Amino acid sequence: MDECDVCGGDNSSCSDCADVPNGDSLVDMCEMCDNNSSNDCIQDCMGEWGGTAIIDVCEICDGGIEDVLNCVECPDSGPVDCAGECGGDAALDECGVCAGDNSTCLDCNGVPNGDSLVDECETCDDNPSNDCVQDCNGEWGGASQLDECDVCGGDNSACLDCVDTPNGDAVIDECGDCVGGNTGLDACVKDCVGAWGGLLQYDECITEANPYGICGGDNSTCSGCMDPASSNYDFSATKDDGTCHLNIRTNLLPEGYELANYPNPFNGSTRITLHLPKMHNVKIIVYNANGLMVDQIFSGNWVAGIHEVSWNPLNISSGIYFISVSIDGLQTKLIKASYLK
Repeated sequence: MDECDVCGGDNSSCSDCADVPNGDSLVDMCEMCDNNSSNDCIQDCMGEWGGTAIIDVCEICDGGIEDVLNCVECPDSGPVDCAGECGGDAALDECGVCAGDNSTCLDCNGVPNGDSLVDECETCDDNPSNDCVQDCNGEWGGASQLDECDVCGGDNSACLDCVDTPNGDAVIDECGDCVGGNTGLDACVKDCVGAWGGLLQYDECITEANPYGICGGDNSTCSGCMDPASSNYDFSATKDDGTCHLNIRTNLLPEGYELANYPNPFNGSTRITLHLPKMHNVKIIVYNANGLMVDQIFSGNWVAGIHEVSWNPLNISSGIYFISVSIDGLQTKLIKASYLK
């Protein structure tokens, strides 16, 4: 092993500049090899390693003036320049470089210490507000934009509704028509026989058997005179057809007030008969066993005579009910009716 701990070595791998194995001698900036750092060469005032130039008494590098009295050779009119020359004309440029040409701090427009920068589109200016940006395809300065369907460079065709409105709400309904959205049209519906866009409707002849009316009907099955004071009053009519005429059966004028209903008990409907010896304001109301009103059968003026009206209960349960007649605002008659479903 040599002194460098190399087997079979010649000490060269760990010798210093004086060829001493594991020595501490170093080559300084003046190419001198020794292990004495106190005599290492240094730069003189001209920046030369090991140079002899020094600053004289007039603060001039290598000026050679030894007597301060001789400093008058560099008067105020021609002081030392940035290069240390008495009366010299070297000056710092705008980049802070002595005798420089400003080239070390020019911006892209050639302005020393300027703010102009080259953007991603190779445009040089100092206005960041007009810097180019990426389009939706990632291209700097590109013109592609998202359309209303969020498609880059698209023409809105990807999200048109049936009236060509981007992201519109118009749709094709069951009848094949474009409705909704900006069309102002409503979607077609089924008629009473289930035909989309059909014209058949329920008439007004609502009964227990036909709770919605008669599909395609013309109201003829439930039309008639609905005025109980008329001689041609039709108790089964639910739509007045305008055929009522004045009851002139004066020879049948009752002598007193009577109230009855038939049949009783009843299923479906019962006919209520009221005898009036003279004209009155009449109100016929039905109450349940708890005293709650469940129906109002009639309210209005009736002339003297025998009047009949039919009560066809809907959406109530079987039970005992009370038919009350008020004449001119005062309850006059009350009868009990049994409804059996």
